[in-house]
Amino acid sequence: MRRVTVDIDSLVAEGVVDKATAEKIAARSGTSTTLFAIQFFIGVCIAGLAAASALLDPEFRLIPLGAFALFAAGLFATHYAGKEWFVATHTSVIIGTIGLCAWVLKMNPATESFVPIALLLLVAGVMSKNSLLVGLAVVATTPLLNLSGMYHHAMYGLIVQKPLMTIATYTLIGVGAIVLARKLEGAYARMSGFAAGTSFFIVNLGFWVGSLWGDSLGGNRYDSVITPTQFALAWAALSGLLMVAGLFLNKRAAVNLGGVFLSINLFTQWHEWFAREPSALLLGSVIGIAVALLFAYYNMRADKRVVS
Repeated sequence: MRRVTVDIDSLVAEGVVDKATAEKIAARSGTSTTLFAIQFFIGVCIAGLAAASALLDPEFRLIPLGAFALFAAGLFATHYAGKEWFVATHTSVIIGTIGLCAWVLKMNPATESFVPIALLLLVAGVMSKNSLLVGLAVVATTPLLNLSGMYHHAMYGLIVQKPLMTIATYTLIGVGAIVLARKLEGAYARMSGFAAGTSFFIVNLGFWVGSLWGDSLGGNRYDSVITPTQFALAWAALSGLLMVAGLFLNKRAAVNLGGVFLSINLFTQWHEWFAREPSALLLGSVIGIAVALLFAYYNMRADKRVVS
């Protein structure tokens, strides 16, 4: 599904569409810019309310009640307020759910707590028809496989201790979500598709770290049973296969996603092998520009085919 932004008043003034058609387009449009800005401000205030509550109640005695009230109010509004209030209502649902998840983790700060957290996010997402919460439910399972992120003084890190198991697990979850999406309709199909996309993103993270460090399969971390080169080659093959399948099935998103991860793989290995060579950096930059122009050309041709 393609989305475009148009100025309806200009189209009417230029005679491109008549007033009746303009009214039909406006009726099917999303939230106006002004209302969106108002809702964004409301969302910021809700986030501030939640943050202040956490600071005022560090022991989390009343946090679960407040978080549940916020979730319930947002859930009620998602069903009975118009779709134009989507931003504000879903912000309330999301922050309320995250507050409940924080309370669960506060009560038991252990890895196994992410199981009820994932279930909580999934249930809340399905009840509110919120794809983001369903995607976060998938992400919440990653600590169970020792996958995490790190930040320290302007330094960011990604930790994937079991690349092969991560790839296998989230491939199965992604395929299952795709199968489920084909059996569902409407918002539920969209949520399943989002879960599948989140799963395949995590799969690529597994390939990315594996292509740099390999996988010891539980042995000595420095003795790779599966080498970084094997991960890199498998990642390139699967990304290329996704692009080819997208071309044959006319799925532009598949082509672009395959291209993005193939490019990440290429430049990761390029700089891993030739990081200290200025000429390699120069050549890599030229290749990067060429790849970007190639994808721009492909997408422009695809847009023209859609219009024609």
